Amino acid sequence: MKLIIENVRCFSGRHELPIRPITLLVGENSSGKTTALGALSVITNQTVLRGMPKFDTPPYDWGNYYSIATYRGGRFGRAKSFGLGIQDPSKNERGATGLYLCFRETGGQPSLSKMRITSRRGALDVQVEGEQVCAVLEWGEHRRKFSLRREIPEFDFRYLLHRLVVDLQPQESQKHSVAVPAVYQMLDELLTPRFIPTISLAPVRTKPERTYDRFKDDFTPEGDHVPYILYKYFESPANGRGAKDLIAALRHFGEISGLFRSVTVKKLGKRPGDPFQVLVSVAGRPFNLTDVGYGVSQSLPIVVDSMRAPKGSMILMQQPEVHLHPQAQAALATLLVQMSVAEKKQLVIETHSDHILDRVRLEIARGTVPCEGVCFLYFEKHGLETTVHELTFDSLGNLIGAPPSYRRFFLDEEVALLTKSQQR
Repeated sequence: MKLIIENVRCFSGRHELPIRPITLLVGENSSGKTTALGALSVITNQTVLRGMPKFDTPPYDWGNYYSIATYRGGRFGRAKSFGLGIQDPSKNERGATGLYLCFRETGGQPSLSKMRITSRRGALDVQVEGEQVCAVLEWGEHRRKFSLRREIPEFDFRYLLHRLVVDLQPQESQKHSVAVPAVYQMLDELLTPRFIPTISLAPVRTKPERTYDRFKDDFTPEGDHVPYILYKYFESPANGRGAKDLIAALRHFGEISGLFRSVTVKKLGKRPGDPFQVLVSVAGRPFNLTDVGYGVSQSLPIVVDSMRAPKGSMILMQQPEVHLHPQAQAALATLLVQMSVAEKKQLVIETHSDHILDRVRLEIARGTVPCEGVCFLYFEKHGLETTVHELTFDSLGNLIGAPPSYRRFFLDEEVALLTKSQQR
């Protein structure tokens, strides 16, 4: 899979970022890592087919057009348009394999101006000019143009495709009756792009509470819902296999990380909806979640939401290592790699943790995950612009393709220490 980012913030020009089953984003602050995660969140959301993608879905907030489009200063100024896209040629014969959106400024906000959807059988190009929507459908040797007036601002492109079917049927049935089934099949593929279920986890998770008394199990990137999910899983045997798998994953992570032995829930009443507490056993009797290390509460949303994500989904994470000591960071990496392989979940992780990076390399060497399934994307800043380098691995976890600037800071630090030691 490839993520396409064009003229978005520090991504001047067109950038194609490979996305593998496990992709780690590394680099300096403000080098574009979170922007890349936000781009994935936008382009994999089904709202794009309504012509109004969500640029402010938490934990991302891209602001207006002027905070999104690349600004290079001088005679270049701000980009007149920006684009986001995704390509997945690995898809089977059915379903869209590519999607690209281009945006221009309208009233200070990004407004969709072009869209292209591709599949193995053809392509659909859509162009929006004010209230007029023009489309070109290509399938095999056939090509059809048509246009219609956009009557509402939030325009659903699935409606446009439906209109295209209605317009095509009488014409094609008279001229090329053989082409009509192909058109329907082509449009069916384009109408149902295989959007990847995607969840985003925030870099700072919610603060633990001593007692929970307001039930709110709607998902939030910060994990406000996680205590209530734990309550339902521990208290309701009807959740079955999913609850057992989650509880087992928590126990496994607690053991290999050294953070805790078990997590349980204590009800403070007999009626449904009564307050409850989350208890953590570190050694001996359990303690309230607020009375143990802060890293425990910060790691729970990552483990719980990652395990609950549907098979085949994509999980976007920002700095999962926050508040975790090195052993716990490495253990979390092991858990995530094992989960990704077992349940075919794609992980895109922004991290500054060498312990996570090294543990992923170790899991490659152990054979837990094939080297082809992992890549590092190194974001290198050059003033206001960013270059993205793809770093891959051999079967022993050795890094391949690292540019000279990668880890230069650490090398300079070691040289400085050695120089000082020799001077004494």
